[in-house]
Amino acid sequence: MIHRELGDEVHLARERRALPSLLAADEDLLAVASAARIGNTGILAITDRRLIFLYVRRFLGGLKTREFSYRRVKAIDIEGRSGEGFTVRLDQPRRRTMIVVLADRERVAELATCARSAIARFDFHAD
Repeated sequence: MIHRELGDEVHLARERRALPSLLAADEDLLAVASAARIGNTGILAITDRRLIFLYVRRFLGGLKTREFSYRRVKAIDIEGRSGEGFTVRLDQPRRRTMIVVLADRERVAELATCARSAIARFDFHAD
C-alpha cells in the first residue's frame, strides 16, 4: 500500500522505509499520503489505532514522528479555501494541529473520511 499510495517520491524514501517498523504487529495501515506540518514534509499514515505524521527534520536530520492516538482525537476537519487542510482537533481545549495533505481536495476528503471511520470503530471497540 505504501508504494501504491506514495509512488516513487524520492524525498520520502526514509519515511517510507521506516513506517512499517512503527506499526504494531496487529495494527492495520488504512491509508497513507504525502503531507506537511509546520514546514516539514513527510507521510501521514492512518491506522486502525492512530494518526502518524512521520518526517525527516529539515536542519537537524533524523526521523521524527508525531502521533495522535484516537483516544485524544476529538474531530477531523477539512480546512482551507481549496480544501487542502486536514486539521486534527485534540481533546484538550484549543489544542489543534494542522496537517496539509499534499493532494487534491478529493483525496483530502477521502483521507478525512477514512480517519473519521477509524476513530468511530476505535471508540466502539474501546468501550
